[in-house]
Amino acid sequence: MGTLLHQFQMDASACKYVFKSGEVAIFEGGFYRTSDQKKIDELNAEIAAGIGAIWVPKDGATVDSDDLDPVAVMKRKIIAEYEANKARANNNGESFSDAGSLKAVGSDKAGVNAATSNSPAGAARAVSPGSIKPASK
Repeated sequence: MGTLLHQFQMDASACKYVFKSGEVAIFEGGFYRTSDQKKIDELNAEIAAGIGAIWVPKDGATVDSDDLDPVAVMKRKIIAEYEANKARANNNGESFSDAGSLKAVGSDKAGVNAATSNSPAGAARAVSPGSIKPASK
């Protein structure tokens, strides 16, 4: 988990807020995020005093810094899905790398030779409709 940031939103008529200390908050894309408690308190006081140009977003006052990078978020989702599928396969007693219980008919040496031959008829037989059937156990 990254740093917990408090976020504030500003309307399009302004993009900067100058704190009492002289520091400038730049609202990039309409948002300003900070973990500095003095800045959080000052912005919350401005909102409470009725300044209409700044507000706390409806979807939440805080955001995890790790959730700001969409590529990192997508990567975490893909990894979590992969791990869940792996765990599910392992719980079913199957090998995660297993292609399943389907096996091409003729996947023995003769089938491989037919599929790799220069003969169109041989290749067609190896991959014809219905050539993939459940493997017998």
